[in-house]
Amino acid sequence: MNVLEQRYRRVLRLLPPSYRAVWEDEMAATFLDRVSNEDGRDPEDARYLTDYGRPGWPEIASVALLSLRLRLGTAGAPPRYRAWGAAIRLAILCVLLAESVAAVFFVAVRLWVTGRLPLLPPPDLPMVTTHVPEPLYYLPLLWVAAFAAILLTRRRAAVGFVAAVIVTNATLMVLRDAVDGIGVGGLGVLLLLQDALLLVGLAAFHPDATLPRPRPWLTAGAVGVVLGTGAMFALVVVEPTSVLLDWHELCCLAVALAALVNLSDRGLRGPAWTHALALLSFIAVAERLASGVEYLRSGLFGPPAAVTVILAAQVLLVSVPAAFLVRRTIRDLRQLPPLTPGESSWSVR
Repeated sequence: MNVLEQRYRRVLRLLPPSYRAVWEDEMAATFLDRVSNEDGRDPEDARYLTDYGRPGWPEIASVALLSLRLRLGTAGAPPRYRAWGAAIRLAILCVLLAESVAAVFFVAVRLWVTGRLPLLPPPDLPMVTTHVPEPLYYLPLLWVAAFAAILLTRRRAAVGFVAAVIVTNATLMVLRDAVDGIGVGGLGVLLLLQDALLLVGLAAFHPDATLPRPRPWLTAGAVGVVLGTGAMFALVVVEPTSVLLDWHELCCLAVALAALVNLSDRGLRGPAWTHALALLSFIAVAERLASGVEYLRSGLFGPPAAVTVILAAQVLLVSVPAAFLVRRTIRDLRQLPPLTPGESSWSVR
């Protein structure tokens, strides 16, 4: 085995072991043939590459993307990968649902405080002067478009919408820091990272995936807009600076409630929901902690001791049922065989 082949096989270790056991030799041979038989290549150069060459970045990227697709439960994947694929799809749908509701709310509040909502006078609140272009405040509605695209099985369109949201949010962060002097906080970086992971996770919506019916998700979105917007409008009217009710706490409450429903076996049943809610619990806790740090630094939401107690209670509210979800997830995955009975190969490459 020459040096180049060793390096190609090292890259192929990114693939699942069960897939690699079947296709590694053939894939390595294909890569090596491509190097040695490339049109116009001098035999001496081919021998040099055999001894000193390295896999190209496009080849590494193709193997990495294949590894991601296989681990998200494409056709012929082992049961454990299929289980994770189903869970990631549910988790992404929940995140897109929450982001769509949040986008509608924030745009509605923006229209309200700027006096652009008919029949509703603007609230008497101090406005923060900003030089961010006004249209950028309405681009989060792309989350609604991404949510609808996924439900309509338009994955590529959803990828484009989410990518546009990431670019928009990053642009807003840079503009606020450069023009308005608003620093880039840990919460903003965390949200960008989560959006990037969501973008990668959209690969779980492959052609072999079993997608849920759109109507329940659209109904949940409509209910979420009504309840979420109503709650947040009440927050602005009653106590604008209260930490007892904000968007991240609403998400914590929703995840905790869904976890309790799953654990009670009275709704949201099945391993896919258990795994998805375990993932969402980690996301909710991470966002709550990041936002809590910013609250404590700003000092605008009350005494630090009181804020710390409230945030700790919220984190505990999600963490306790999450621990049971993780335990159930581990148990379910251990009960699944690495391969289905009689399975000796994957059906896709």
